[in-house]
Amino acid sequence: MSDINSDDSLGSAIADAILLLKFAAESGKQITPDITQPIFAVSASLAAGSVSASEEAGFYSAYAKLSKQFGNVTADTIRNCSSPQTRRTLAQNRIIALAVTAFIAVVSVVTFVTDRMSLRIVTGIELSGRSAASLRASLTPGQTAKPTTINPKYATAPCDQLIEPVADGERRVQDDQDVLQLAQFAATIRDLHSLALKLNGFVFNWECDPYGPCSRLQPSGEEANRQLQLNPAIVNFTAETLCKIQTMQKIRTF
Repeated sequence: MSDINSDDSLGSAIADAILLLKFAAESGKQITPDITQPIFAVSASLAAGSVSASEEAGFYSAYAKLSKQFGNVTADTIRNCSSPQTRRTLAQNRIIALAVTAFIAVVSVVTFVTDRMSLRIVTGIELSGRSAASLRASLTPGQTAKPTTINPKYATAPCDQLIEPVADGERRVQDDQDVLQLAQFAATIRDLHSLALKLNGFVFNWECDPYGPCSRLQPSGEEANRQLQLNPAIVNFTAETLCKIQTMQKIRTF
């Protein structure tokens, strides 16, 4: 009975009580002398090799009061929390928590960005649809002295007819509003294509870009430029308009 850390029950209880007192001091919890004095008195007696029955009884009474002040916190839980294994587990949990937090943050940013891009695409499709309807209606305006017609050759490959001469009765450029409307339509199409390419990147290019290498009918650089850009001369207004509408349909599908 000469060592507090011996296997005997009183020595173990004293060691536990002193550990709780140390925890109380570190956490700033005030412990009254009627608890501390019996604990240290029996500790000194045990070290001297002689513990009286009254000292042991006083110790256990003080130990009970001390334990009651800490509730679920015991000497074993304090030891477990300070053990190397527990520290390693806590460190691993911190790393996992940081990784999960970083992952959630990245997913949140990506979700926000893709959602905004999707909304812009929806808005662009609606705008391009109205522009396409307006441009198509302008090709065959009603109530005119000389009705305009659309040659059936434009129905299949209008982009191949961009520099074909305008036949009699076909729609021609009337003023700068015709050019402006067509230019804005082409710009909207290119913006939609650009947004769709970026959005496609977030799903690892799951969709096939009609102007990319995955397309079996990928147009050449010159052909893609004709479909996405305006011919500066706008030689054939009907072909230019229908070509851009056809391009818009391809981009909309993409």
